[in-house]
Amino acid sequence: MATMLPPLSLKEKAHLNKSPEFAKFAIYAQSYWTLYLNADQRYLGRSYLWLNSKHRDFHQLDELSANEQHELFQLMRRFRKCVERLWRADSINCAWLGNEAGKHRGHGHMHLIPRYATPPKFLSRSFPDERYGKNYQPYTKLILEDADLFRIRDAIKAAW
Repeated sequence: MATMLPPLSLKEKAHLNKSPEFAKFAIYAQSYWTLYLNADQRYLGRSYLWLNSKHRDFHQLDELSANEQHELFQLMRRFRKCVERLWRADSINCAWLGNEAGKHRGHGHMHLIPRYATPPKFLSRSFPDERYGKNYQPYTKLILEDADLFRIRDAIKAAW
């Protein structure tokens, strides 16, 4: 049985949807979803699609509306093609986890984790994928300076 969490207040929902700490990493927004660069760049280009809905707290993947699903898959495809062009990503791992429901009440978001057989080079460094061919977890996080994160974000925006 799922643990029931108290509903988010309007202020908490506004924070989740418009927080400046997340907004600075926004790449692209559409009706139902916003694409953000993840601060953890162990896998170059790692991003997530955040459901813009303010109406529900908890989101199961299979409960998305037809329009939400359609747009999600369109954006996932576009993201994949973008990181393939930029850094020759071989595939994208997608994760809809719900592990931190206490933090964001299970608000819908899809993690997009590019995977690389050949380490991509960007920002004068290599980004080896030591777990290629295996589950992307466990791994050591790679948190870059904001300036470098902005360069990655901007490269994806430019290729979008």
